[in-house]
Amino acid sequence: MKTKWKEQELTMSYHQFTLFQKGQPKPHHDWSDEDIQKGYVADDKAISFEAVSNTKAIIEVWVNEAPDTSRAEKTTRLPFHVESDGIEIKSVLSETLSYDIPNGYYYVTCLTIPLQEKTNSGLYLVKYLLHFESQ
Repeated sequence: MKTKWKEQELTMSYHQFTLFQKGQPKPHHDWSDEDIQKGYVADDKAISFEAVSNTKAIIEVWVNEAPDTSRAEKTTRLPFHVESDGIEIKSVLSETLSYDIPNGYYYVTCLTIPLQEKTNSGLYLVKYLLHFESQ
């Protein structure tokens, strides 16, 4: 299966967004100093990634198809098990985005790609590209 979903907007809050099992409540992660340095915190069911700007962002999701990674400012790769025919993505105060990804074991790579110059206010447009690759 090779799939790329249409880009969607997600408003970031509290400098984070979470990828979690479809149909489950968004989990809460407590961030340690080490987690902040890594830029993510994860457990068996979810991963929370750092959002570099608290404004609207673009979310792009790919499965088993290699995206262009040349513009990524940061790349994080972790194992993730999709259990319930999909995942959801949400920031603390945002709506939920939903993606039908088949059950299975994946490596998920989060690429942080600035789409605008960084501003003094810290608010600029960023794309978060999530690439799911079957293990």
